[in-house]
Amino acid sequence: MQSEGEDGYFLDSYKTKDWNDVAAGQSGNDTIYGEGGTDLISGGSGNDTLDGGSHQDFIRGGTGGDNILGGLGNDWLRGDSGNDTLTGGTGADTYYWGNGDTATDEVWVDTITDFNIAEGDTLNLGDLLQANSIVTASDENGSMVINIDLDDDGDFEQHIVLDGVRVDNGQVVVNTNSGDLIITDTDSSDSSDSSDSSTAYQVEIPDID
Repeated sequence: MQSEGEDGYFLDSYKTKDWNDVAAGQSGNDTIYGEGGTDLISGGSGNDTLDGGSHQDFIRGGTGGDNILGGLGNDWLRGDSGNDTLTGGTGADTYYWGNGDTATDEVWVDTITDFNIAEGDTLNLGDLLQANSIVTASDENGSMVINIDLDDDGDFEQHIVLDGVRVDNGQVVVNTNSGDLIITDTDSSDSSDSSDSSTAYQVEIPDID
């Protein structure tokens, strides 16, 4: 399907025009570049590379280990299932996880390479969490790792790595459909001490029906 100003493509590798585009990769390992315009991009199955280019884009990786880049603009990124790498680029970007993105018999690690509170980046777990889900946060080599035990069986099914992010005397607010989940720094040591190489976090989970 193709019409002036809007495109719909099912493809393995494609660079769209500087318009508002719709592109779906379906099966296989796809490479899709949205370039200009507000783009809707889905990788389908396979290990895909999806780049929204400039302007506000909405990008879903689908199944598989995907590399997702928002580019310029305030983008919405969702890796779906698999071990995904997400880079929002400049702008206030939203990183989303929802129902079906995590399975109780799998362990997936998603990495956000450039999470930036100052730019207005946000995390949204949508309806991923269940009433008995357990969420913790830890510092691993200077990066915050959010650990999700979906069904409270003692095993983590999802890890979200905020590459290079530490929160000293502050907080990270994670949106969910049941309210905000709050991650705060509980380290009582002087954060200005360069010898302090770790940060302790406390997670406040909203009531989930």
